[in-house]
Amino acid sequence: PPSKWPQRPMLLRPTPDAGMTILGIRYSSSESATGYLPLPGTGFCLGCTLPVNNGREARGKCLVVDFESELFIGTVMLRIKNLRGAFENGNESETNGGTGTAGGSDDVTSATEKKSSTTTKKEDNKGNYFHKRKRTFQAIVRGHFKRPNTPMSECITGQIFNKPAGKLPPRIVVKGAISVISHLAPQLQARLDGECPRFLSPLVSTAQSVIARREAT
Repeated sequence: PPSKWPQRPMLLRPTPDAGMTILGIRYSSSESATGYLPLPGTGFCLGCTLPVNNGREARGKCLVVDFESELFIGTVMLRIKNLRGAFENGNESETNGGTGTAGGSDDVTSATEKKSSTTTKKEDNKGNYFHKRKRTFQAIVRGHFKRPNTPMSECITGQIFNKPAGKLPPRIVVKGAISVISHLAPQLQARLDGECPRFLSPLVSTAQSVIARREAT
């Protein structure tokens, strides 16, 4: 149930029956295979629940997921702004309201608290990836194709649903909406009707940056 999700209200999981194998979860500073984290008791598991970072992790402590599919093997690291930390226990600290006393000491205490709060906020933002960035989400994928010389023109990303969309607006409305979306994103393949609705785009066109290197021989 959602109340048991470790990063509620969000849950990330591999797509079932998609040929995806999760090899392990580790810190970004750890070597693959030898540095996988033990998951019992964390709420995460390789086949059902995967962690997402929130941008406040210490250097080298971002959680990454090693995975393998029929065509690709690699590592993914995800960040979502303001998300609950992956290993937080979920217990929110309680703040009890105090009763002030008369006298000038209250003003001194209030000023000290404000200064401390400002300092703490600056310290928190110092290690926050999303500080002064408008983005709220980041995904980094690194790895290689298992099939040599795979052309990037054949690589797409998006969503394919295995169930119909249900009751849709009149066809003319749906067609008009798709036309507007296609005008804003000409390479988007969008289809709402049929047994498997889909939204697909060329992989390269959706990435902010792509780095390609030849494997050492």
